[in-house]
Amino acid sequence: MVVAEIGSSGLWLWVDGTEVSYASVTPAQTYTGYWHLGWGYETGLSDASTSSYLNGYLSQAAIVPSILSSAQISLLYNAPTPSAYAGDMGPLVSSTSASYWPLFDSATAVCGTTEITIQYTQGSANTCVYPTGSGACPALSATYLLSGLGARSSSVVATSSSAVTVTIKMQLSAVSETAVEGLHMLSDIAFGRIVRPPCST
Repeated sequence: MVVAEIGSSGLWLWVDGTEVSYASVTPAQTYTGYWHLGWGYETGLSDASTSSYLNGYLSQAAIVPSILSSAQISLLYNAPTPSAYAGDMGPLVSSTSASYWPLFDSATAVCGTTEITIQYTQGSANTCVYPTGSGACPALSATYLLSGLGARSSSVVATSSSAVTVTIKMQLSAVSETAVEGLHMLSDIAFGRIVRPPCST
């Protein structure tokens, strides 16, 4: 359990109910952007992780509008069940998707499985890269699932120098329940381009 908080008296970091770091930093940065759960972009750090992604599981994510005391943090850390944790968290935040995501009550594992198709278009010709096939990709359905973590790769070869369009469609494999409403899941997709010089004689 990790708690990071900042207030008029400073900046704290708590791990498993114990304060592990403090800094006399009081003004928080004004920033417009997104909260990222399980992902971070690190630059310029000598001991930066080799991966930007958390290799593990997340639950009980919350944005609390006030500083938590050591007693409150200890209460949350020592909660014996997810239901007890949710009960302890209730008075601290408004239990809506805007500030608290339990994540533990997902009976359908909706966040672990995504339906996805990837289509490559050059000129008037379409090639379905995932699932592999000629022509345009089929409609999204439970037949085309990417589940869990792991590396997958597909490649296509351009037949001319004309513009290439890559179309990616994805959706969750089930309707989101309240526990994950308001979160967005993005599959980790990377693109590479290899340019081969023309043949010479």
